[in-house]
Amino acid sequence: MNNTLRITLIVVAALFGVAILIAGGIFIGQNISGRYSFGFDQFPNNFMYRRNNYDQPFGMGPGMMGRGFFRQNDGHGQPNNSYEMGPGMMGGGFFGRTYKGDPLSIGQAKNAFDAYLTDFGSEDLFVHEVMVFDQNAYAVIKEESTGMAAMELLVDHDSQLVYPEHGPNRMWNLKYGMMAGGCGSAFGAGCGMNFTGNTEEFEFEGMPVTLEDAQTAAKSYLDAAVPGANVAGGGFTFYGYYTFDYEVDGKMAGMLSVNGFSGDVWPHTWHGQFIEEAEFD
Repeated sequence: MNNTLRITLIVVAALFGVAILIAGGIFIGQNISGRYSFGFDQFPNNFMYRRNNYDQPFGMGPGMMGRGFFRQNDGHGQPNNSYEMGPGMMGGGFFGRTYKGDPLSIGQAKNAFDAYLTDFGSEDLFVHEVMVFDQNAYAVIKEESTGMAAMELLVDHDSQLVYPEHGPNRMWNLKYGMMAGGCGSAFGAGCGMNFTGNTEEFEFEGMPVTLEDAQTAAKSYLDAAVPGANVAGGGFTFYGYYTFDYEVDGKMAGMLSVNGFSGDVWPHTWHGQFIEEAEFD
């Protein structure tokens, strides 16, 4: 091979590499923009004023990855009693910061969730339960036709923006979460907020982990992580997981979810202190 041919091949290879890098950068930039912009373009007119009600001015939006707890398996598909930090969703306030303002009332939160469901476009969904915490307000959404718990929503006290809850609701929900078909971006930002999937064709055959099994897993987790805590009530069955409240000394203290296939436990670390709750038919 002569020097001219060798130089020509090197130049062609270099140009090809540069083209790949440029194309990759454009692709990543578009995806990052699509994934992260939803946390800002949905806000009311003046975004900046909301800084005053948080302990720090800026932070990550409601869909960013953080850490949570998982119940681990023994390597043979069987759950054991060891617990460690695993991938989860961010805690704290709406931007991962502690909210310092006044919380929404039950009525204000309910109105925000109702408006969200109207935009969602399904007449089968309704607000079953609203719980107000000092960092956000939370809702269990049910299906009228099946009685199943469909999804979990949060509303930010400051902006009154409603969005799909972090964690199990996005990662484990087989019908309305990020794994559901036509659910927006692969990062889960579009799930629920701009949902386009056809849930009428969804078929659910149940879960190998029963409600009783999930309650046992939840109690085992609490015994290790929150001594003295007890699972409260019967919990809610979602498409792929269960969610339970738990109490300490007879008072509402937190919430956790249990995967209906693996038995993994994922506590909701982002609510803050419980204030009040109400159920609706």
